[in-house]
Amino acid sequence: MPRVVVRASPQRQGLAWPRVAHRWRRALEVPGRVYLLALAALALALGWYELRTSALQAFVFSRLAAALSHTVEPGPSPRIAFPADGPFDERRGYARLPDFQRRLAAAGWRVVEQARQSAGMARLVRWGITPPYREPAAVGLVVLDRRGAALYDARPRGTLFRDFEDVPPLVVRTLVFLENRALEHPPDGRSNPAVDWPRLARAGALWAGGALGLPVRVQGGSTLATQMEKYEHSAHGRTTSPWDKARQIAGASLRAYREGPDTTEVRRQLIVDYLNTMPLAAAPGHGEVHGLGAGLRAWFGLSLDEVSRVLAGAAPPEARARAFKPVLALLYAVRAPSRYLVER
Repeated sequence: MPRVVVRASPQRQGLAWPRVAHRWRRALEVPGRVYLLALAALALALGWYELRTSALQAFVFSRLAAALSHTVEPGPSPRIAFPADGPFDERRGYARLPDFQRRLAAAGWRVVEQARQSAGMARLVRWGITPPYREPAAVGLVVLDRRGAALYDARPRGTLFRDFEDVPPLVVRTLVFLENRALEHPPDGRSNPAVDWPRLARAGALWAGGALGLPVRVQGGSTLATQMEKYEHSAHGRTTSPWDKARQIAGASLRAYREGPDTTEVRRQLIVDYLNTMPLAAAPGHGEVHGLGAGLRAWFGLSLDEVSRVLAGAAPPEARARAFKPVLALLYAVRAPSRYLVER
């Protein structure tokens, strides 16, 4: 019996593959949607977990901060970077160190020892990001003799909180209520005190609306940590661009995780550092005022120790109210110190 061989024409062979591919697409259509939904649900769950715990931020920033270092070695440093601007950098002379060094060298002085920064730390400074180190709340000229005894000491006294326990609880509650309500009771010990995502998202949306000409009132999204970065290390103490805000968040985050992923103690220290450094304009006969203690003395003639004793003790309500009034005025005046304290 003769064999019958049926061959498809080239045109039909070419049409077979689209039909097969179409059948496979239809077969995978429903499972594909399920996979996409599953991936979206997983991404949302991970995002929510990160918003609640800052686990990824704690992992990344703590390791970045641990890799940043410096050592002091003999002779001038072949690789060192200095901050370019920022109110505290200029006031304390950090930004002018290269000029000081050149002028001293021209007068015959020489560098005996200088810091050697790690490559990462030098790069951060050149980018305008503050490296993670513990800054003193107040500085002053100290002259010592050869035995180490102080001949002259201009450091301020009686205007600083030494630690968190010295701050009256009422002052702590008022500060976090006005400026950073998520700071005192974070959802997780690893939470990043430099970022308050709901506030940041709202501030970003309002800024975008204002840039588009919408009738919205722009609000800040800064936390206490980023506010300190702004008034200490940003040019003129202001945020002028999204890049400025990103640098403030990066610097504040590195500081927050410099001791490890847990930020519990860092949050308490942030409150102390903010109260000791917040800008309060300039008072006649005093000059620039920084910190609650200096503000009480310069603007109200009050002692920080006395006000703290009344607020933390069992004083009558009238006495506590009189002591609390100037504290509240100064905490609120930080938003526009010249307007509320000088032009009042």
